[in-house]
Amino acid sequence: QPTAGRISESVELRYGKGNSSPSEVELAYEAVMTSLILAGKTDLSTDEKVAKTLPFRRTLFMDIYQAMLKDLLPQVTKDQIFGMDNQIHEIDTDLYQPLITGRGRPMNTLMVGAPGVGKNFVGDYFTTNPNVLTIPFPVKQLDNFADFLLRLTRMKNAFGFPIVLYIGDIEDLFRGAVSHDTRARALNLLERMQDTYGIYLLATLNHSDIEAAFWRRFNIVYFPLPTANQRRQLCAEIIPQGPLSNEQYLAMVAKLADRMEGFNYDGITNVPDFFHNRDGADLTVGAYQQIIEEALQKVRQQTNLNELSILDEAAREMTHRPRRRPAGLTRPKED
Repeated sequence: QPTAGRISESVELRYGKGNSSPSEVELAYEAVMTSLILAGKTDLSTDEKVAKTLPFRRTLFMDIYQAMLKDLLPQVTKDQIFGMDNQIHEIDTDLYQPLITGRGRPMNTLMVGAPGVGKNFVGDYFTTNPNVLTIPFPVKQLDNFADFLLRLTRMKNAFGFPIVLYIGDIEDLFRGAVSHDTRARALNLLERMQDTYGIYLLATLNHSDIEAAFWRRFNIVYFPLPTANQRRQLCAEIIPQGPLSNEQYLAMVAKLADRMEGFNYDGITNVPDFFHNRDGADLTVGAYQQIIEEALQKVRQQTNLNELSILDEAAREMTHRPRRRPAGLTRPKED
């Protein structure tokens, strides 16, 4: 019997002996193609006709994949991502555009920063790219990584897709989430992904206390804690005006933003959770301000500002440390 693995916790892959069992996406694709062939809508009888239908078949496969992924991951658009245009632009410029256009040199990318600053949000956004097959893969499934890599290679050979493997919280690879042998095998495969398989990596990292020899093989994209202006804009997006006048509301938002220095985005967006059920038209200005003050204090109690600061500084410093040459994932010489 095949064993079960999962992409992003939910998209089931079935790994059989010799990688013989197709994935759910492949099964759906095969069912649609079979129907089209039987209905006389698609002809794959000759190599010439197979080649001619490749653009259509690529689009069909990607549409099925994206439709399945839509039910399992947040469907993030660029308009929904707050204050991360620079990070998105860098990832797009150095990884996705070279893959799509065939010009330039794609770079394996590591998104670094404290927890809750938008790294996974941006990663989820790139899974929706229609031109690059971006597949989430959790570290805890690395026991199945070799079989999974064979499947990716098969899809790449069949459709010619550029493929990016998206690994969230890659520090789990170094923090006891997998066995030593599994980690060794995974690192060996990761090192050969680009040069041997033509598959690239997009990963997130919250804690920088991992082997420098590993992260120096990536282009580092730093995700800082929100700036004062970003905090102010986000507060204005998520905190209702209530009974406050425009002037009172703007003053309150500015004050909240200043007092939430050092918060991550998660902490800021948690503030409304603590007063949502108490908001009402009958509240006085003073009562409403008091509710918001109490909500802020509760979130502050749950937020380790010192830890966020330490992790943010460590991530920032990673962007200033020496990094390997931007070629393949080849191991640098030891000092």
